[in-house]
Amino acid sequence: MVNGTIKGIVFDDEYTLMEPYPASDLMAEIRVRVIPLLVDNAPPGGLLPLAERVLRHITAELEADTSQISNQSNDLASSIKTVFDKEKIWVPEGLLEESLGLSDGKLAEYLYERKSLSQEARRTLRDLRRKGFFLGLVANSQFKRDWLKTIPLYNPDDDLFDTVILSCDVGFRKPDPRIFHAVYNSLKLNSHEVAYVTNDLESVPLDIAEKIILTSEFRKPNHQPEAIPVIENISDLVGLM
Repeated sequence: MVNGTIKGIVFDDEYTLMEPYPASDLMAEIRVRVIPLLVDNAPPGGLLPLAERVLRHITAELEADTSQISNQSNDLASSIKTVFDKEKIWVPEGLLEESLGLSDGKLAEYLYERKSLSQEARRTLRDLRRKGFFLGLVANSQFKRDWLKTIPLYNPDDDLFDTVILSCDVGFRKPDPRIFHAVYNSLKLNSHEVAYVTNDLESVPLDIAEKIILTSEFRKPNHQPEAIPVIENISDLVGLM
């Protein structure tokens, strides 16, 4: 049973609980979407060398920072634009996002439908619920809930979370404190009764919860506050709480 002041645990989006999407799989999708954008920028007979160079550069960018894979609506497009700028490739504004399937959610749909929580994460969440903790999930989302409900993590028939709050539900995006308080209100808890689990300290105000817990999978900061514990595996939460 729950002891002390912490009664609920809120997770900072699904990527806190999932493994990074393999860059090799993502690149297979990017390849067919990016190469047509290079046609007008390639010298005669030079499309193949240009495409190979650009794709190699994009792969290096993604492998260097897996967090870019996790936020496909913003960081991924930004990363590819950086490569295009370095290669002096020009495309009309908005065309890259459209070609990647970011504007209509097609690439996100491809990524999401192939991802679910690991069995270890599911066991951990169920163990925490058995210990009496209320569990919440908060995520920035450019997609509507009715589309996301087809994804196992957001399916209302799944009982892993007591509440899931998306930015499209409330009109606020992290790190706006109001989206966090929307989760707390849904759980009927106050901020001092909540532990917040995140993979990115920049996405959450440090005073938004009684305890901040950092997972090590993605963006471990160079100057991490000593008071913030880091867990290597999601299962470590059970012992920590």
